[in-house]
Amino acid sequence: MKTILLSARFLTFMFLTSLLFLSCKKDKPADPNDVEVPGVFTGYSYFVTNFNDGWNATLKNDFVELSNVGTTVLIHYGVTLTDELRLDIVNNCWTLFSGGRYVVNNLYSYNYSASSFPYYYLQADVTVIASGEPKFVSFLVQTVNGVAYGYEVISNSSAEFQQIFPTMEAIQNMSGYNKFALGANDLIGTWQEGSGSFTQYYYVVSGNYAGMNIVVSNLKYMFVNSTAYNTDAKSVSSGGYQHEKEIGKYVANTWDVSTTDQNGKVSDFNAWFEAVKGGRILHLWNKKFTGEHYQLGRLK
Repeated sequence: MKTILLSARFLTFMFLTSLLFLSCKKDKPADPNDVEVPGVFTGYSYFVTNFNDGWNATLKNDFVELSNVGTTVLIHYGVTLTDELRLDIVNNCWTLFSGGRYVVNNLYSYNYSASSFPYYYLQADVTVIASGEPKFVSFLVQTVNGVAYGYEVISNSSAEFQQIFPTMEAIQNMSGYNKFALGANDLIGTWQEGSGSFTQYYYVVSGNYAGMNIVVSNLKYMFVNSTAYNTDAKSVSSGGYQHEKEIGKYVANTWDVSTTDQNGKVSDFNAWFEAVKGGRILHLWNKKFTGEHYQLGRLK
C-alpha cells in the first residue's frame, strides 16, 4: 500500500536527554589509550571582522554592530517572545531593544499582515540622545520558533537607507555578517548539538494512521587541545539505538577546520563563530557534503 509522508521538526532537549540516558547504559567504557593531554581555553581571539565588501562587524554585549560608510546596523540577539511582547511585537521589541537610545521625532508604523505586509516593522526620525545627531532608523523584527530577533538600521536619511536596503530581505540578509574567526585555542572544550524529529505515516487510500518514526540525536565534539579531538554521536529512533565515536587530529585556521580521524578520513569544514547572548555558536559546514552543517554550543 502506498503511503504519504507528513513530517515536522522540533527541538526537544528534555526528550533527547531521557532517551539517550536510557539507551547509553550499554556503552563500553572509553579506551584509556584514547586520552590526550588536555589544553586550556583562555578566551576567544576575535571580536571584530572586516569583510571584503566594506562592512565591519564588532561583537557587543547585546548585539553585533555592523558599520559601512555612515550606515550602522545592529543585529540584536534573540529574546523569547513572552505573552507581553506578543501583544504588540514590533513596538514592544523596539522599546526593549532600541527605544532608550533615541528621542523619537516622527514614528512611521506599518500594520502587520500575513498576506499584504508580513513584517513586524517600523521607521522613525530620531535624535540620538548620546550625540544629539538626527538619524533615520528602520527597525525590523523577525520571529523564529518563539524567539524575536531585531535588526536596527541607523542611516543619515530615508534616501540613504533606501539606496542600501531596497527590500526587507536585504535587511534580513545582514544576519550573514554575524561571523567571527577562529583562533588557535578557541575550540578547546566540549561542544554539543542536539535535535529531534518525528515522522507520521498515513495510508493514501484509507487515510488511516500507519505509524510513526521518531529520531533523536546528540553530537558532541570534544577538542581536547589545539590539535586533538574526538566525537561522540548518539541517536535513538524507532529502528533502534546507534552510537559512533571518532578520534583524531584537527587543524583550525581562522575560517577553516580540517579533521583526520583514526581511519585516516579527512573532513574539511568552513568554520566560524556566530555571536549569541552570553556566548557563541560554532558552525562547521562540510565543504564537500554541504548538507552536513553542524551548529554547536559550548558546554565547557
